[in-house]
Amino acid sequence: MKGSRKGRRDACAPSLQVKEMRNRRLIAGILAVLALSPAACAEQTRMNIRELRAAMPEKWECEIITDGGETVSVSAPVRIPDAEVFPVSLCDVWFDMEDEDSKAGDEKFLFGKADNRKRIKICNPAEFPEMETSVEDVIAFLKQKLAETGREGIEMDPHGITWLGRMCKTKPYRWKSEDGKVGFPISVADPEKPWKNDNACGWEFDVAQRMYGIPLFMENYLQYGNDYYNPGCVMGNGYVCYIDEDHYYMWMTAVKEAEVLEPDAAMIPPEKLFSILEERIRKGRLQYILGIELGYFCFDCVSAVKIGLIDETEHPYVIIPVWEVRGYDTIMKDIWHDHCATCSLEEDVLYDMDYVYRLLYDARTGEQVDQLYLKYEK
Repeated sequence: MKGSRKGRRDACAPSLQVKEMRNRRLIAGILAVLALSPAACAEQTRMNIRELRAAMPEKWECEIITDGGETVSVSAPVRIPDAEVFPVSLCDVWFDMEDEDSKAGDEKFLFGKADNRKRIKICNPAEFPEMETSVEDVIAFLKQKLAETGREGIEMDPHGITWLGRMCKTKPYRWKSEDGKVGFPISVADPEKPWKNDNACGWEFDVAQRMYGIPLFMENYLQYGNDYYNPGCVMGNGYVCYIDEDHYYMWMTAVKEAEVLEPDAAMIPPEKLFSILEERIRKGRLQYILGIELGYFCFDCVSAVKIGLIDETEHPYVIIPVWEVRGYDTIMKDIWHDHCATCSLEEDVLYDMDYVYRLLYDARTGEQVDQLYLKYEK
């Protein structure tokens, strides 16, 4: 009997040794995973633009309960450029279209006078009236003006398109959001009080340069106290106000690639981006999202070096991938005022439903770009 039990123990021994080895390997594997830094883990989940486009939903939809108990419903379209690569590049100035080369006609005829007359404006494309001159015609006119001075071949897109109607006297108006939470007084054109016999119509919009098929987002200003800080620059941007070939105002700046720092940027996945925004909503900061879009933001390199985005360089500008989140955030009440806003700085809430306000996040790290710049300035 003893012999048979010993035989059974001997027969089991190799099996126990195998199990022990497997356990050791399992423990070693777990320790190896735990040893990975958060940065290393994050790096493994980064995506190029092709992977990001395949993984990103067309719309981010959810309901989030804030720490204060309010429910915030999110239904925000997400836009990603139809590009194959997303380089991070240092840039030089391509051209800078001076104001004196780009305007004609009477400025008061174009814009009116802020205190007593303005042109009727419509910002909703669904309400635009029929026009003989289209936005595409105006873009072609801008390109023609650029070509006349040897500045050809630029890719550009119009943004924030506004239809301009007849000049009228002004009247006070208080805009309110649908839920009534956001409101402010503005001055608008009164169509019942036309100014003289002006029936001219036209277009007003911003212009963004495209590089590698990707838009450069418009500049923004930060307001802190009585001081202003510009976290970006006007390069790669433009502006057009057009009535006809004798009455227009336009300018355009552009950058060109000088040195590629990253041939194809590795960016955070959708779930990481949404978790960042969800946390901001939960804390009661981000209260409304109109849309989310991926594109470039152009920094002057002096500022980019000081906030740690790039190393020292002789080139003046750098373009980095950012997520632009348009909507209302309480940070805007304290420190954010875009130079395009039509509201008084004295108002409690500065908010433009259609176009102006946004937050910017570095698409590679998820860090808030404007807050990085504000830390440096403060």
